Amino acid sequence: MLEAMPAQAMPTLGILATPYINLTNKDSRELILDKTLLRLLAKKNINYIIIQYTINKSKLNDLLNDLDGLIFPGGQAGNFYNNKFYKAYFKMQKFLVLRAQHINAVTRPFPILGICNGYENMILIERNYNITKNHIKKTFINVKCYKNYNAPLFSKKYRNKRLHKTKKIIHNNLLAVDPKTNIGDYKIMATSLDKNNKGFIDIVKHNSYPFYGFQGHPEVNNGELLEPFFKIVKASFNKRKKASFNKRKKASFNKHKKASFNKHKKASFNKQKSAIYNNVKNKTLKLRVLKY
Repeated sequence: MLEAMPAQAMPTLGILATPYINLTNKDSRELILDKTLLRLLAKKNINYIIIQYTINKSKLNDLLNDLDGLIFPGGQAGNFYNNKFYKAYFKMQKFLVLRAQHINAVTRPFPILGICNGYENMILIERNYNITKNHIKKTFINVKCYKNYNAPLFSKKYRNKRLHKTKKIIHNNLLAVDPKTNIGDYKIMATSLDKNNKGFIDIVKHNSYPFYGFQGHPEVNNGELLEPFFKIVKASFNKRKKASFNKRKKASFNKHKKASFNKHKKASFNKQKSAIYNNVKNKTLKLRVLKY
């Protein structure tokens, strides 16, 4: 008998929330996350799980089996690259990128969305950089983009697509990816200008994996830019759901098969046992049961 799929099943994303750094003592006991992102996911009928950067990696590996993608959101305004809590967060982000690459290669599409600082870190990870002063200097430029609204300038390849006839999006950053830097296997989808007309790389997509990066915050007022990402999230969910269904179906079949086998085995065993006792009436034999 076929099993029915859960009626309320929805895609699920993991969100690696960034640490909130206390500006007085540089300590961190909290995570920070923007509500607008959660509202957008609710609007798209997508569940989410907040992932702490302190999570045990073995537990995280189990969790990834139940996710359909990852989001690396923006963080706290300011430069916290030297903070020990932020360094731990960056290491976890690097680990997740490697795991996502593996899932994409062997199992199913598994997208990543990097926003603002989350996107900046993805570029560092792509270059196999760390959050050192030298690597940051090689990758980013200082910009004036605090509460700056502008429309990204898309490359010719994307300019005429319906989704990219876009309105302005908000930027809240003091650093941005230098247009002269090597961004590895990412391709530039769009660039933007800060308040002083200084150019920077605004939107990227990876050539080999469904990884997207935005310097700005399209989740605030321009969620349509994220449609390509959400499309892959749903594809990942459908493949995971199908695999889970087939696994349950196989388990149910094996359970039925095992029950039938055990019933036959027990009948055969009782018949054999009866024959032994009939032939050796005065001696009780001890039987060893083998576990398969």
